[in-house]
Amino acid sequence: MSNGTTTARRTPVMPAWTIWVGALVLLLVASLSMWLLLESFGSGSDRDKARLETVKVAGSIVLGTGGGVALLLAARRQRATELSLDQKERAAADARHDATERHAEHRPGAAAGTASAHPPDEPRTTLAARADQRPRGG
Repeated sequence: MSNGTTTARRTPVMPAWTIWVGALVLLLVASLSMWLLLESFGSGSDRDKARLETVKVAGSIVLGTGGGVALLLAARRQRATELSLDQKERAAADARHDATERHAEHRPGAAAGTASAHPPDEPRTTLAARADQRPRGG
């Protein structure tokens, strides 16, 4: 099924509106929870105070766990970003190395290890000018 060309697999990007929808849902759940707690345990009796204190402790545990999960997700994202950057830097270094090698292959005298066939201080002459400079035997 492959036709010889490679296509990059694109990772879907989360749309921005999903963040706002998630924030709205979180706000609604928090508001509903607060209203239910006040309605259920808001009378002020000792038993309601103990229940409310238990709910507060459980809520603190849940929030702490959520913070830990958020921290792990942030660390995972940071690692993925650093790996991607490292891969791009290696690809750029390989490209520079390949370009340097290609450039060296096309320069005269590069295979012999010299910088160039004619040093920059030495003037380049044409074949006709060299022929005039040769001693003539005769």
